[in-house]
Amino acid sequence: MKISDQAGTCPHCGYPVTAGSVAAAHADDAAMVRTIEKTGKKYKAVTAVSVVAILVGLLLCVYSAMTSIGSEVSLPGPIITFVGLVVYLINRIYIWWHHE
Repeated sequence: MKISDQAGTCPHCGYPVTAGSVAAAHADDAAMVRTIEKTGKKYKAVTAVSVVAILVGLLLCVYSAMTSIGSEVSLPGPIITFVGLVVYLINRIYIWWHHE
């Protein structure tokens, strides 16, 4: 990128111009971009465990429905699904609330 030596700043990014500094600034643009997630690992783990609980609960519900005889109802599936969903929602709200 060519910039006039009379320019005070780069017209592209606003970086202050000194002799040769613009080329160095634009060469490092790709290296300077960093994404930092501030969500802790324990909250990600809680999310993962709650999603697994929801899936296991749903599988138990389906299995119970396929193997039930008459009006027999199996409670572990719906309970596990409900608890997993509640934990997931509370965890997501907590992550959103404390997001910086």
